[in-house]
Amino acid sequence: MVEYGLKANHALSLAIGVAWSCLVFLWAGRDEECSRLTAMLEVHVERHGIATWHPVATFCRGALASSKPTEATRESSFSSCYRTGYAMARSADSA
Repeated sequence: MVEYGLKANHALSLAIGVAWSCLVFLWAGRDEECSRLTAMLEVHVERHGIATWHPVATFCRGALASSKPTEATRESSFSSCYRTGYAMARSADSA
């Protein structure tokens, strides 16, 4: 999916492909790929202002952090999950 988005040179198509790929890699336990694509998604949505997919990046970052808990990542993953829930609630209210 990511390759097609890159070839299409279309910001929204790439965001969608990367977001879904992040989730698939997370569910499959392929943490390195998920982490790489999560970072790519964060940069991409910020650059192009595609706020719809930012909660997916935040969720994946938090899920990855909580899969290897340390004192620092526990706080980070809690904050990420809280921000994701808040962002999703705000976007549902505005719909």
